[in-house]
Amino acid sequence: MFGSNQSLHRTESEIMEIQINSRNVPLTESQLESIEQRLQFAFGRYGSRIQTAKITLTDVDGPRRGTDVLCRLKLTLEDGREILLGDTELSVEAAVANVADRATKLIARTLDLHRDNTNTRMADTP
Repeated sequence: MFGSNQSLHRTESEIMEIQINSRNVPLTESQLESIEQRLQFAFGRYGSRIQTAKITLTDVDGPRRGTDVLCRLKLTLEDGREILLGDTELSVEAAVANVADRATKLIARTLDLHRDNTNTRMADTP
């Protein structure tokens, strides 16, 4: 397991750079690989439009004094725009899956709206 409060895992691929940070959440090598694969799968369609995907996992106390994991995702798109999402779950895997699913939908809307606006402006140009 890895220590806390440090950048644990960073990869660069043709698609995007992935950074995984942990704050008091011990992660195994298997979990790191699973998170990376989950993000690659979730954003594969849009990967060339995403510069970086940064996941930060934080240990937080739940409402019943249980341990929850806060997962924050920051995506930086090729045009400099940023998408920020977060979710709190009982496990690292559930938190990452929820954030990745929500981010995929948001990216689709964001990029489709951007494309539609660009096409509209081009159509309006004489």
